Amino acid sequence: MTITSGGYPTQRVGHPPLATPASIIMTIVLLLLAGCAPAEPGDHATPDHPTVEPPADPGVLVLQVRETPGMPDPTTVAAMPEFSLYGGGHVVVPADRRGALQTARSYQLTASAYRRIYRQAYAAGLDRPRRIDQPPAADAPTLTVTLRTADGTQTTTVTTPDRSDPQRDPITTWRRSLQPGTWPHGDVTAGPVDYQPTRLAATATWTASASTATQPIQAWPLDPLDTGTTVEGGQCHTYTGDRLTQAQDLATTATPGTRWSSGNDIYLVAFRPLLPNETDCASLQR
Repeated sequence: MTITSGGYPTQRVGHPPLATPASIIMTIVLLLLAGCAPAEPGDHATPDHPTVEPPADPGVLVLQVRETPGMPDPTTVAAMPEFSLYGGGHVVVPADRRGALQTARSYQLTASAYRRIYRQAYAAGLDRPRRIDQPPAADAPTLTVTLRTADGTQTTTVTTPDRSDPQRDPITTWRRSLQPGTWPHGDVTAGPVDYQPTRLAATATWTASASTATQPIQAWPLDPLDTGTTVEGGQCHTYTGDRLTQAQDLATTATPGTRWSSGNDIYLVAFRPLLPNETDCASLQR
């Protein structure tokens, strides 16, 4: 309302002017644009954990995924996990074999990619212990996922992980996202490079007595294969320093099916590098 004095307007009082249709439309457009603005990759928090942050300590195993066959054979005993993630975003994954030696590759993730993978594990329900084993299946493979959280290490086990159902499907989808070939361009700041271990594990599985051997065999030049640490599949020895080099040379000139003689017995030997969090053969126990 305008009050006049002597016919001239002097003061405006009452409600402020209403917004015009043009200003309303502009406000709506700005809000929509703000909502559509792209977020930085990996910065999406999960609904239940909006500010969860992964560990920064490079010595901490943050996430590990391994699948164990229902009926393992001597050439796959003590196999490497399919994915190992350490604090700060260091990743180690298996690579090709060189002879009988399992090799590995390593990557360094960006901070945002590291955060994304960690938060997606939460979104897949891996931040709490779970066992998914129904329906039961004899001699089925088992997927084991460990995730480091503020409450400790949480373990999820999934029997017959390739089965499709509402419990398994989110984990299957998340698992596929761990394959380096699926990562968006720019997720990696270094790598892939050959993983250079400081320790090598050799796990021997007894196959026959030397007197009954019918195939060509090679003499084993290191520790007697009937000694060492008992692990799943056989007896394990760890080699470092000069003996690491010697064991690597043995492995790369052999095949997974090479028979080795030690004492009066014949063995198959599986070779693999120990990961940063693995110190000796006892670390291979699952």
